[in-house]
Amino acid sequence: MSARRLLLSGVAVASAFTAIASADVFTNATKAPVWDGELDHAQIRMRMVEFDASEILSARNGEVSLSLFDDAAFVGVTDLLEHRDGDNFSWRARTDDPSDYAIVVRQNGETAGFVRTDGRVFEILPSGNGVSRIVEVHVAAQLPCGIDAAEIAANPMMRGQDIDDLLGRTVDAEMAHEDAQAADGSGARGEILPTFDQLVAYTPNALNWVGGSESGMFAFIEAAIVDMNTILSNSGINMTTRAVFKHALDENETGSGGADRNAFRINGDGKWDEVHQLRNDFGADLCHILVRNS
Repeated sequence: MSARRLLLSGVAVASAFTAIASADVFTNATKAPVWDGELDHAQIRMRMVEFDASEILSARNGEVSLSLFDDAAFVGVTDLLEHRDGDNFSWRARTDDPSDYAIVVRQNGETAGFVRTDGRVFEILPSGNGVSRIVEVHVAAQLPCGIDAAEIAANPMMRGQDIDDLLGRTVDAEMAHEDAQAADGSGARGEILPTFDQLVAYTPNALNWVGGSESGMFAFIEAAIVDMNTILSNSGINMTTRAVFKHALDENETGSGGADRNAFRINGDGKWDEVHQLRNDFGADLCHILVRNS
């Protein structure tokens, strides 16, 4: 899967907006980014920005406005704010439409995220030196990963458990949970959902694509995880996912999707073989590789 596309359960959004973040969360960058690339075929336009975390953090349960471009903005209510060590956090805001939301992840001064609003998709991509680029995505021009369901099911990186088995275990857990609720009269509020664990590996090319820093890559991966969990929740799929480990690979992709997938999946061919042991060490149900050229 290309680093261009990677794919928490929701909290009810307040119907009445309270405080609003008045200043711009994103301002035009005054510093030079490390990344110096160009738009690709699936990107419409780009803006280099710096991020002011105080506006999001001060809004808390209030309304937040994100100015993306002169003619594009997102306004929503914070429904997720998870603090990690230091000033690092994951944040999400929603509107009354579940398919409209914004995600921002901060990691050691680097910022990543996704915004989906009015049928449009924007990515916030770390670019190094505390600068991010906001990119509007040309959704219809996105290339598929080229892996069908049968290929995924046969993937040995899934620890011998294919997609059907994973979903089957989820359905069984849901049914057992519903039966228990029916027996004791309890509701679904506060329930613990089943979680599948992911190991995400990335090549040097993919790292350069997010500004060359580990912090930028970690922010991008965590933003993608929050995005996936939001999609799962919106789709009525009662499960969540998390990244249990993020691993920097020493060797780049070849540019051939088939050859790179085989090198990632096959143990003992001399390329990226350490991922197999890491999968076992961290108990990952699913493994991903992020590349830039494929």
